[in-house]
Amino acid sequence: MSRVRFALPTLATVLLASTSLIAAEVRVLSSKDPGLAMAPVTLPSGKVANYTLGIGSGAHRHPSDPADVVWTVGDRGPNMTCPEAIRLIGPETKEPCEKVRAGRIYPTPAYVPSIYKVQLDRTNGSFRLLETITLKTKSGKPISGLLNPQTKASKDTGLDMAGNVLADNADNFDLEGIVRLSDGTFWVADEMGPSVALLSADGRI
Repeated sequence: MSRVRFALPTLATVLLASTSLIAAEVRVLSSKDPGLAMAPVTLPSGKVANYTLGIGSGAHRHPSDPADVVWTVGDRGPNMTCPEAIRLIGPETKEPCEKVRAGRIYPTPAYVPSIYKVQLDRTNGSFRLLETITLKTKSGKPISGLLNPQTKASKDTGLDMAGNVLADNADNFDLEGIVRLSDGTFWVADEMGPSVALLSADGRI
């Protein structure tokens, strides 16, 4: 089951001592929408892991959108540092991790960063996925959530479940923020660059 937390502003009080206090009601909405399920991943131990999409890295609602519709972005897919992988996946990941510096495991390296159109049902405490827009280069090539090259900062080394090093690419995106404009295009924020990008309505940069 997937869960997303939404803060619904209920009170804004300005104190005379030049301090602002904003109180918000936080509702946790759950979903069993099958569209949120990712393909099962077979771990090195032979066990099967079932991941769901993380759709809450950023969210936006344009004034022209229905009151129950929110546009969200989904980060870069499941990933974990080598110490986390050894703890969460198993000791089988220790040997591959020892071969690289600052390794990070990507169980689903084929994940494409995406924009998700979500419909909220506050009455039933749930939400569902209405639309998925995958990110693409201008030519239409899908973008990856893997690492991009860094020349001025330290970075991780991406690994798949077998310990193979995953190639960096400057087009890769780690989505963290979104704004939808009135013409249907999007501005999105990328944490890895860091950078911002203007996307067409169908997700092309």
